[in-house]
Amino acid sequence: MRIDTVNLSSFSIPRSAAGKRPQKLDGYAGTAPVPLAAAMKAIQEPTLANSLVKAWEQEMDEEVQHLRVAPDGSLMVNLPNRYAVLSVDQGTILGSQEHELLQTPPIVNADGSGYLVGSWGVARVEPDGETSWSKYLGSSVFNEALPTPDGGVVATPCSGAQVHRLDAQGEKTWLCELEPQPCYDREVKGRMTQDGLGRLLLNGNGRLYAVDLQSGTKLWSRDLEPEGIWFNAPVAVTPDNHILVNGDSTLQLLDPDGKTQWVWSGKTHRRIDQLPPETLKDHLDRQAAPLSCPPAVSPDGQILYGGGVATDDSKCHVVALDRQGQKIWARDLSPGLRVESLQVGADGTVYAVGSSAVLDRRTFRYSNTAEVHALSPQGETIWSFKTPKESTSFLPFALGPDQVYLSSGKKIYALRPDALKARCEELESGASIHLGADDHVLVGGTVLKKRKAPAH
Repeated sequence: MRIDTVNLSSFSIPRSAAGKRPQKLDGYAGTAPVPLAAAMKAIQEPTLANSLVKAWEQEMDEEVQHLRVAPDGSLMVNLPNRYAVLSVDQGTILGSQEHELLQTPPIVNADGSGYLVGSWGVARVEPDGETSWSKYLGSSVFNEALPTPDGGVVATPCSGAQVHRLDAQGEKTWLCELEPQPCYDREVKGRMTQDGLGRLLLNGNGRLYAVDLQSGTKLWSRDLEPEGIWFNAPVAVTPDNHILVNGDSTLQLLDPDGKTQWVWSGKTHRRIDQLPPETLKDHLDRQAAPLSCPPAVSPDGQILYGGGVATDDSKCHVVALDRQGQKIWARDLSPGLRVESLQVGADGTVYAVGSSAVLDRRTFRYSNTAEVHALSPQGETIWSFKTPKESTSFLPFALGPDQVYLSSGKKIYALRPDALKARCEELESGASIHLGADDHVLVGGTVLKKRKAPAH
């Protein structure tokens, strides 16, 4: 039975179970029940046991390209020429819709309507699944679009450096030309990012643009240096609206006006913005690509990046930096893993998602395994999951409120990262959770052992 509240009042745990009396938690003393979510937040500290539960797996009839969790909690699955909707409890397919050359997962609004982009441009889909309008923007739209607060959408076509904002009826709100037209060398192909100042940030072939979301005015553009910046990598934004961009071997922090604050080398793991120009080549390595994915930012402002090359003996790592560009921690992951994406949960858990190439020595052919590693905000490994070997070029991953989703090939895996919460939900109503002062947690009548912190 699912419980909505748990009792965190302090009472004696038998010494045979925990050895010591439970410690009292600030804010949770007394006998009044507290919401389950608040209780889980209290016990999900990095020093507590977190195991992995595979809730379900679902095999689709085509290779999965993208995953996205909709506002109602359902899972949107992007297949080559259609998208499907899955339930999150058992992975049951609730429905599907065919669309030609669907490149990104649908954008779903809170009212159940949504937007699709593809060779036809932008299309709006109503809650009943019917398409109400479609708008061609001069060329195909294969970049991920961005929903607007008024129910509209912002999209960038493949040809030319343009940004279009449409309202919910498909009418043009504004058109921003980032460069004089026609323009062919500044195509924006990466994902747009919205910051806390009401601006859109776009990376077009090594030039960063800031556009006012309300008016469509181009505020500024900056050429990204040094050489090696990914031409179309999406950017990340810190809580104070500083901008992060990365290349094959460098990570840069820019202020809200686009001025470089510091440059970090993923090859030598140090700041290089104050070094003599003639020494920079020793810190850049585009061949080895020590930075393999766009950066991410944690709720407390840590700057995260991942590195690694999918070969048998290469080193893979996740590194956290502070706002001054100093290393906080680094964690080595599976040898041969290439980190493709980093995502951070609301509780600060870092999810490093990647793939590794595995050589079959009988056939001398490579196949890929997909992996996800969950790290605590301090960089400790909580759990990891690896899929069977697949021949796939996509590595979809999505964060849900209670589960995470990983796909490799045609299979989708729903992973519940907290076994403790799963067991609490199966307890009878009124069961209590207590933190022992040593290395035990008492949940109802079940004693669980805490995960010990690694030695330093």
